[in-house]
Amino acid sequence: LSDGRNAAIVTTALGLAMLVTFKPDIAAAFPNWAQTFVSSGMSIGALTAIVLNLLFFHLGRQSGSDVSRATGTGVSLDELNNMERDDFVAALRPLFNNETWPLETAWEARPFADINELRAAIQVAVLTAPSERREALIHDYPAMDDLLLRPQDVATADRGSIGLAELDDAQSEKLQELSAAYRSRFGLPFVAYLDTTDTVERVLDAGVRRLANSEEQERRVALSEIVEIANDRFDLLLADANPVRSAWDRKFTEID
Repeated sequence: LSDGRNAAIVTTALGLAMLVTFKPDIAAAFPNWAQTFVSSGMSIGALTAIVLNLLFFHLGRQSGSDVSRATGTGVSLDELNNMERDDFVAALRPLFNNETWPLETAWEARPFADINELRAAIQVAVLTAPSERREALIHDYPAMDDLLLRPQDVATADRGSIGLAELDDAQSEKLQELSAAYRSRFGLPFVAYLDTTDTVERVLDAGVRRLANSEEQERRVALSEIVEIANDRFDLLLADANPVRSAWDRKFTEID
């Protein structure tokens, strides 16, 4: 229900359903042919939800040009295509921590026909960079023990859309041991992308499996995790700049 339109659909449908349920005489005000549909709270609630869903999500063209407003004002894709490198990096700055070279490299691939081409250029920049740059990028992200053991009230973009609860003592100890073993094995921080469905157990299980990777393979995995973090931040950046377009795009990319 983070999308206000969904909240409007649910509350309106439930409100009308409850109204008809507790005030059935309201149906008498409608013509005979309509009373069949409005005399039941279930039917009027379902019809209301269907009509509003069609109105909000399926009629018209849900588009928009703003991709980011990290600099305080909306920035369109056309504007990004015509920006100087420093302005381009500033507009997309929230996608990475301190290392900005993926954005500088992506800037060289302009112009982008659509947002997906922009996203792809950033991904390619990360995955095809020289080894020393990729190594620096991995070290620019906190290890899982550092990230998850921070106070819950400390806001940080490193968490992305994570929804993990506070760890207990046993979980904290396991995570610290895993992160230490990972750093000893690969010389890297244990970096992972976290979403709202992740649990501590899933993080621990994934880390144990990754310990069995070769050094070369694990560096690829770590970079892939960083790409996923950037993708998540890109979605947040797009949603902040253009929530309607973002919700429309999610219809075609998310499977419940």
